[in-house]
Amino acid sequence: MAIIIYFRWITIAILCLMANPCFSDSSAKDPQKNLQKVRQEINSLQKEISQQERARQAAKHSIEMSEKALQKTRSLVNALMAQRTTSQQKLSNLYQNLKALQKQIDGVYAHIAVVLQKQYLNHRKISAIQLLTAQEMGQQTRTHTYYQYIAKAQQKLIQQLQTQQVELATLSGKVKVELKRLDVVATHKKNEKNKLEVKKNAHRLQEKKLAKNIQTKKQSLAQLLANEKQLSALVTKLQNQINHQTQSTRTQQKTPISQEKTSGNQIAERVQSVADASAAGKKFLSLKGKMKLPMAGHITGKFGRPRGAEGGTWKGLFISAKPGQNIHAIADGKIVYAGYLKGFGKLSLVDHGGNYFSIYAGLSAIHTAMGKKIRAGDILGQSGTLESGEIGLYFEIRHESTPINPLNWAVL
Repeated sequence: MAIIIYFRWITIAILCLMANPCFSDSSAKDPQKNLQKVRQEINSLQKEISQQERARQAAKHSIEMSEKALQKTRSLVNALMAQRTTSQQKLSNLYQNLKALQKQIDGVYAHIAVVLQKQYLNHRKISAIQLLTAQEMGQQTRTHTYYQYIAKAQQKLIQQLQTQQVELATLSGKVKVELKRLDVVATHKKNEKNKLEVKKNAHRLQEKKLAKNIQTKKQSLAQLLANEKQLSALVTKLQNQINHQTQSTRTQQKTPISQEKTSGNQIAERVQSVADASAAGKKFLSLKGKMKLPMAGHITGKFGRPRGAEGGTWKGLFISAKPGQNIHAIADGKIVYAGYLKGFGKLSLVDHGGNYFSIYAGLSAIHTAMGKKIRAGDILGQSGTLESGEIGLYFEIRHESTPINPLNWAVL
């Protein structure tokens, strides 16, 4: 397959891998492994969601059970409080009855005192009359008997009232004991109700936390499923391109290096200024027109020119040189991809910020790992051979995903 088509797909693949934090450095070298890893993460996340959903259902069941227990306890507390109110009213009535009875007893005692006083006075009067007039003894006896009858009746009434008083006092004591028992039971049930409230609130909090966690995981799962779909499509397209390139390579004859140097009647320009530390610390845009290229050699493939038998056009520069030449970074940046890609061999891709990238392909060795920060002039690796047969270095500069002409930036 043509190198231009490959670089279009590798740019898409790298941007996808950079945007997805679930991919490791090692897995970025193989989209098929990435796809398998994403699917494993999807399965794992689905299991976690299933487990947490079961835990959430258990928490909801616990909330329902706690609510039923609370309702039962509330009913018992309400019944106890109603019973206590009834008993309290009963005790109040007993106190009123005792008070009324005591008043009645006091009235009887007062009446007896009046009767006794009258009896005493009458007895003295009758005795005096008898002494003066000699009144008959029968009348005196009848009066004395009458007063005795009244006294006995009053005494019996007093005894009855005292008996009632004792009974009311005993009943009052029982009611007091019942009230104390009701207070103890009600306090116990209130404590039990409070504990159930705390337990229910804890279950409710757990259920809310699980629901939130499940929602978060479902969102992550949706994102993973979208990534898996996107990556599946990418893998399929890359594989189709690889298969197409393999078939094309079998039917096409590779262009000799000598012909590539003079393709299109071009004169090979020599690169003499090689990237070094003089560009370190400078912004990438400030290097336009002053940039030194990554390796010395002859430019045998220029931006926008035909590639010969390979077809297509160059999207960068091809610098012919012997294998093993040091490849230098053109500016400060970060390695965002370092590994093998079919059609290019080993390559490194550097992010310089501001959506500017530089690509170095056809390396025989890579010296910098993915994720490492580099400075201008650092050695990225050694030159080698593209799979299409060109010996040297293929070099590109891209802004976002659009290739730009390195010769507009570089000095030779």
